[in-house]
Amino acid sequence: MATFIVIQTVGDSGFDESVPKRFGERAFRLPNGDWLVAFPGTSEQLANELGIVQDETNNAVVLRFTAYWGRATPDTWAWMRENGDFG
Repeated sequence: MATFIVIQTVGDSGFDESVPKRFGERAFRLPNGDWLVAFPGTSEQLANELGIVQDETNNAVVLRFTAYWGRATPDTWAWMRENGDFG
């Protein structure tokens, strides 16, 4: 399953309610309010699933990533190990 980051670009998009409801354990909220999502499709398909394309209030950018490095909370690393596609 591909791994994506959903970066909110304007205010409250309502993702704090809709993303966990829709994706459950395949979604992880970062401390800054952005979301990591494990999803079997493309960036465009995930954006459509989130209503970003159809709803002007859901402003966000969806990026797929295949590698990572940096400093984060232990639960962030655990989620990426369990859900990420980093082969």
